[in-house]
Amino acid sequence: MYESTKNSFKVPLEVPGVKTKVNITDYEVSLSHTPFAILVKRKSTGVTISFLYGLGEHQQSLLIDITNKWKQLTF
Repeated sequence: MYESTKNSFKVPLEVPGVKTKVNITDYEVSLSHTPFAILVKRKSTGVTISFLYGLGEHQQSLLIDITNKWKQLTF
């Protein structure tokens, strides 16, 4: 999202496009609306995965500390 009337710096990061949809996965994704939650479960064990990396546009290698109240994560 950008404002077309103003110039802004954009990080020169190449993002590969998705050419085909994967039909077979090792996980199931479900949503809960109250309270809001994204649940990811391994199909082989049924265990809910506790730590998710790479949601949204966050591009960092370390786990995001969501306990800090001053940080806001947007998706």
